[in-house]
Amino acid sequence: MTRNQWLKAGATAGVAVVASLAAAQSYNHIYELALTHHQGVDSVIYPPSIDGLIVVATFVLLLPRTDALLTALARAALAFGIGATAFANVFYGLPYGKLTAAISLLPAVGFILGYEILVRMYRGAGHSGPRRAKADPFDAAREAYERSVAGGEPLSARALSAAHGISRRQAGHVRATVGQGANGHAES
Repeated sequence: MTRNQWLKAGATAGVAVVASLAAAQSYNHIYELALTHHQGVDSVIYPPSIDGLIVVATFVLLLPRTDALLTALARAALAFGIGATAFANVFYGLPYGKLTAAISLLPAVGFILGYEILVRMYRGAGHSGPRRAKADPFDAAREAYERSVAGGEPLSARALSAAHGISRRQAGHVRATVGQGANGHAES
């Protein structure tokens, strides 16, 4: 195992422990708050639905390319999840004073930061730099096709068309253009 692999494994274990403990504390705070406010059986469901929203939204935002609406929804879900878990944790401690409310916020912050660190640490393994939305779907399709050719599994015109919102004719043009640039001949 290389030094970097050891460091990554150690960081993973540490962050996983901290995020797990913080998530358990946050779960308890949200559960107790909901129970105190007469939510009954639903008290069990609130914590994973709130913190789960953060997890799902983060994974969607880490996808290599998504359409603008999905990205906007994921950002909204992430913001809502973070706001809801912060709100619930603060209001759990508020009856006991401002300091307790601030202390009660720590598990939510610990979970969010630990989880985001862990996910982004592994995101770096397959990506180079931040994801940028492509203004031109034709360029995005061309880049995707170039990557697929380089990987030895060229995408079909149908797959390019579906993934990038371009016509099959445009996808065929992408394939031909990339093929000509690679070897002087159009791909079939």
